[in-house]
Amino acid sequence: MNSYQPLQKGLEVAFVGNDPLLLPSPIILGEGPYWDSQRNVLWWVDIKGERVLKYDPATKVNICQKVPLGEPVAAVVPSKEKPDSLVIMCMKGIYSYNFENNTTSLITVAETKPENRHNDGRADRNGRLWTGSMQGDESGKVKGSLFVVDPITKNVTKAVEECTMSNGMAWSPDNKTYYWIDTPEKAVFAFDYDEATGQLSNRRKIISISSGDPDGMTIDAQGKLWIAQYGGGCVSRWCPDEKKEIFRVNLPVSSVSACCFGGKNLDQLYITTSAKDVNYAKEPLAGSLFVYKHPTEEIRGLPQPYFGA
Repeated sequence: MNSYQPLQKGLEVAFVGNDPLLLPSPIILGEGPYWDSQRNVLWWVDIKGERVLKYDPATKVNICQKVPLGEPVAAVVPSKEKPDSLVIMCMKGIYSYNFENNTTSLITVAETKPENRHNDGRADRNGRLWTGSMQGDESGKVKGSLFVVDPITKNVTKAVEECTMSNGMAWSPDNKTYYWIDTPEKAVFAFDYDEATGQLSNRRKIISISSGDPDGMTIDAQGKLWIAQYGGGCVSRWCPDEKKEIFRVNLPVSSVSACCFGGKNLDQLYITTSAKDVNYAKEPLAGSLFVYKHPTEEIRGLPQPYFGA
């Protein structure tokens, strides 16, 4: 690692995204990190590479599977009702995915517009699956939506009828506020959240991002938001109540895509990055997976729920 520029204190490279000894081809668009607290592993995806990856921090081993659907894999969430399976969000469909056998079965279809694909997705604490969509060519000419999948019936409803590029999302520690990013708006929106019904209300803009575009997002146990800034080369930590940035993690990669807390104590921030349209000579770590732990302050995340009743 001596050939790379020095990293910010507390930041390490967990997995090099373009090492030919570790991967058959480089990570193109690393995204969607999701900590699996039962297996103590991190799931993440390469959207453009159509791959799901499993990183085990205990062994430092990263296993990669190319999903046999021939389409982008936008996000991954562990399944509660099928412990041996995951839920993946792809072009149109939402699938049950057995990582070990590399097999899929359709759960439901949320997005029906032919130009669109799914983007970021998460499960809430009631087991609902939240997944947004965007135009596949990223032009934004066709509007996406924010969908919710019922954990029992698998019925799909729309939480946000229209958006440009649905992206990062998080729920407050008290489960009363839902935070959501529409990337071209360069903003984070907050909604009042009804835990029992999953209904959203009182939408308002709380954060504007000026450096790069807001992409993936997570929240810590103190209720502070961590926002990956694609093109901004950082993950920034924000106080949503005061609407101000309080800290940032700078990375040696411009296209920072998403983040989540993981580790047995949920005190490590895993960060995915993209190598799409990047010059490796200038950014040799583009597409890599990073992990950050604050060197002095104890910061922990919240457990990430599974999809299912």
